[in-house]
Amino acid sequence: STRSSSSSARSTAAPAARCDALYLGSLDPVVRQRLIAAVRGNPVVTIAEDDRDCAGGAMFCLLFAPQTLSFQLNIDAVSRSTVRIDPRVLRVAKGGY
Repeated sequence: STRSSSSSARSTAAPAARCDALYLGSLDPVVRQRLIAAVRGNPVVTIAEDDRDCAGGAMFCLLFAPQTLSFQLNIDAVSRSTVRIDPRVLRVAKGGY
């Protein structure tokens, strides 16, 4: 039911705000966005695994390809965050920020 999935996402989000980093693997996009929203404003690095366009609000999105792993940076999410990201990390992100 919708009520139980909403309740489940809320109950997971509260402890997530106490984390330093939040790794979001294969999740329903709605649940992923709720978790990201729950930690917004807290010093939490968010990393998504299943967000190819990096549009779901996570700071970093892992990009898997045969024999390689890279990441994309959501500069919008980073700029709204209270976490400071070293500029060297920004340079190595896919897209060359």
